[in-house]
Amino acid sequence: MNKQNLKSICSPILSTFPTKSALVALFASLSLFSSGASSQPGYAQRVKTECAKAGRPVPDFSVNDCNICHKNANNMQAYQSGNFLDVLCQVGSKPAEPGTNTAPMLEHMATPQTAYVGQLFKLPIAASDSEDDLLKLSAKSLPAGAKLKQVGKVNGKWTAELRWKPKKKQAGKSFTVKLIAAERKRKPSLVATESVTLFVAEPAAGIEAMTIAQSRYESGILSVSGRVSPSSPGGVDLLIKDLHGTSLGMTRLEGDAWSASIPMESQSVPCVLRIEALGATLAVAPVHTAETGCR
Repeated sequence: MNKQNLKSICSPILSTFPTKSALVALFASLSLFSSGASSQPGYAQRVKTECAKAGRPVPDFSVNDCNICHKNANNMQAYQSGNFLDVLCQVGSKPAEPGTNTAPMLEHMATPQTAYVGQLFKLPIAASDSEDDLLKLSAKSLPAGAKLKQVGKVNGKWTAELRWKPKKKQAGKSFTVKLIAAERKRKPSLVATESVTLFVAEPAAGIEAMTIAQSRYESGILSVSGRVSPSSPGGVDLLIKDLHGTSLGMTRLEGDAWSASIPMESQSVPCVLRIEALGATLAVAPVHTAETGCR
């Protein structure tokens, strides 16, 4: 990806819409993630019009320069997490000038993620480079006991895997890890970075692990669902809270599945949810919303 082109194309748009909620509202009004959105000829013109209305510089790009990638799960995930630059413009289709070296690109990943005490946590990491340069993947601020294992090139991408088996003394803590992809043989070497937060949960109420399959806010409803292992035949009450501990709702686990639908005002939507049982946090996950910002 040509990062310089990315900035020149997207920065005027982002500066026009300085808040996350304003930009999301624009995206929603344009229906950018409906089927065939990336091929709609009116998309580029409508964004230009919005920039002009706001008295901002009108970006010079066409629909061919801006690939929404609505079918790409990683890009959709980046959109939901608020990394709009990764979604708004993918300028790989806009070739760099001959001899130009572009920075590598790390695949976006959801954050935060949950690791469990005594269980092996694995996080795959992948990066690519437009010039197919050799890349080195590394990590900073790894928690004690975590290691990054280099895997090599798989399906055209440089890959590694973060492995970690958290200790009991790390339970309830969060660790933010900085992931880095750097060119090996270029001088100067260009790099890409991505941060991911890992929360350490401790099994509780007979639940060893939990996955949050959905955490989405839409049309005034926060919908949350997931699964646990092993299943809980007797039933367990689960509390749904925001990251600050404010209670949002409750549901009951029956078997290995759970779900909840919580009415909520848009200004109250949290950025991150946590699920508790018997006073212990079992999992955390970002809230996905196409309507508003989050707190």
